[in-house]
Amino acid sequence: MKNPFISTVLFFTALSTSLIATEYKVVNTRNCFMNSKLGKQEQESFESLKNQKAALMEEKSKELEEVVKKLSDPTILDSMSPEAEQRTKDDYAKLSQELKGMYEECQQILYQKEMQIGQKLQSNIDKALEEMNKEDGCIILKSDACHYYPKELDITNMVVKKLDEKFDQITQAQKKTPNETKHEVVK
Repeated sequence: MKNPFISTVLFFTALSTSLIATEYKVVNTRNCFMNSKLGKQEQESFESLKNQKAALMEEKSKELEEVVKKLSDPTILDSMSPEAEQRTKDDYAKLSQELKGMYEECQQILYQKEMQIGQKLQSNIDKALEEMNKEDGCIILKSDACHYYPKELDITNMVVKKLDEKFDQITQAQKKTPNETKHEVVK
């Protein structure tokens, strides 16, 4: 074709026709995280780690509280020798620093764990969506990218079901070979 205008119009007409003919589906990844068996397992694992770290910090806080009680009670302070009082003040400084370090370490560990879980779940969701796309050949959008979509386009429950099937397959395989590590659906 010699006329670039006509070529451009034909190109965009063909493009828009193919986009209109394409089927769209929507998935809510947050619901996949929250409702899939893998997501629930990872949530439990995260909560367990968080509770474990909180218990350690609470124990250290109680130790610090005891030292603070000693330092704030004038009768106890008066009965202490100067060396004992200095040791108690040193204990306070040491415990305060340890607690602060534990808190920072805990935050870092929990953040890293949260990121690992998010990446693992997203990777599994992406794999499930890939498989579904091969079957249907549709365009799949994340729900947060859509302002509005009809509920019949939502395939979140289908994705959760596919994730759960994969989870069950891996659970069965691990029962047969118990020496392997916990669920690593996608590495």
